[in-house]
Amino acid sequence: MNRRKLLAVLGCLTATAGCLASPPEDQSESADRSVREHIDGEVSRPDCERESESVEVGVGEDTQTFETAATVPYPDPFSGGARSAVVEYVEAFEHAYVTKDALCDRHSAGHVFRVLYDVLERETFDWDGTIDIVFLLRRGAATHGSDGDGGVWVADVVAEGVVYAVDETGVARVAYPGVTARDEGSYESGAPDPLESGRLVATFD
Repeated sequence: MNRRKLLAVLGCLTATAGCLASPPEDQSESADRSVREHIDGEVSRPDCERESESVEVGVGEDTQTFETAATVPYPDPFSGGARSAVVEYVEAFEHAYVTKDALCDRHSAGHVFRVLYDVLERETFDWDGTIDIVFLLRRGAATHGSDGDGGVWVADVVAEGVVYAVDETGVARVAYPGVTARDEGSYESGAPDPLESGRLVATFD
């Protein structure tokens, strides 16, 4: 049994979210496939462009001026490279994902002034095949804004995990819930597989 298949079995035994009910009979065969071959369907991700602008907000009896948050563009298609380049690409992609997720589909009358993005941990997983698997423990969410009724809010952000699969054909992403600190054990041992339970978030020609 290879390493990836063993990890899948262990993850299922511990009831990790996103784990397959049973591992594939021959994981080595699927490991040689591409991201696009693993995940059918269209790209699904938050996507819009929002520029920063100055807005006046009534706070009590005063009026204050704030600068709204702006989206970060998704990086250019990944063109290959060392593991450090893959991690850098994933960090940039997740930064864009976080800002767009916070700003694209807002329906309230308020504004967002800040979107925090902070990577606390990063790790690559030694799974078989030519697809790079990258884990990030990051904080990412709107942390400062207005509610449209004269109130200004500030929010705390907890760390959350996310796992990416990247190759020359595309990118898959899956949330890794419940992981907060390295002292809980290896990130890799309980990680969900973005190729099995993730979403296709980018494709490359």
